[in-house]
Amino acid sequence: MLVTVMLGCLLLGCQRHDQRSLTGIGVQFAMRDNLLEVMQVVPGTPAAKAGVARGMIVLAVDGTNTTGMPLRKCVEMMRGTVGTTVRLAVVDRQKDTTNTVELTREEIRF
Repeated sequence: MLVTVMLGCLLLGCQRHDQRSLTGIGVQFAMRDNLLEVMQVVPGTPAAKAGVARGMIVLAVDGTNTTGMPLRKCVEMMRGTVGTTVRLAVVDRQKDTTNTVELTREEIRF
């Protein structure tokens, strides 16, 4: 089953500033085979600036393992207000590397 959700959307309890912006890191995720996969990164957002890319797997959020965790729970751990940070442990399957990226939530314009 493929489930996707845009981080920062009202459904996830993040703040909506107006009809064209919201708070988040600029990533769309999907849960595939119990792994949290990056499906899309919005250009110019904190995630894009940090090098997060489509196909990466998020293994942990602020040190908590996401494997097998429901998508909603994973996203709840990433919630926050503008200016606060979240740390993601990500696997880049194309480069076969694991890194931790720290992202500062900001207003995402679309």
